Amino acid sequence: MKDIDAAIAGYREAVAALALRVSRGPGAVRVGAEFDDLEQEGLIDVWQSLERGVTPRADIIENRMKDYVRWLGTQISHPRGCDPEHPEDCPQHVSYDTLLPIDDFRGSETR
Repeated sequence: MKDIDAAIAGYREAVAALALRVSRGPGAVRVGAEFDDLEQEGLIDVWQSLERGVTPRADIIENRMKDYVRWLGTQISHPRGCDPEHPEDCPQHVSYDTLLPIDDFRGSETR
């Protein structure tokens, strides 16, 4: 476990730089995407890539952050005809699970 933690820590600075850039973009500002949340999304991508044995790439990490910004935007808008009391019935409501990759590590054994 410490090996993966050390490997993730090696990407922290690069992920923080990407999160800062994305958080200052107009889309992120409009929906209120915060730096901390974007950084966390980036670190999740790093962790999942390393778990798969894939070298994390900056473009993929940034795309995950942008996907989070898009997801957040769908959660805060209420188009006509949608009941704000029941956002799950709105066509734009998307579960956070859609950001998770097909290979879900929640059931994997501890290494």
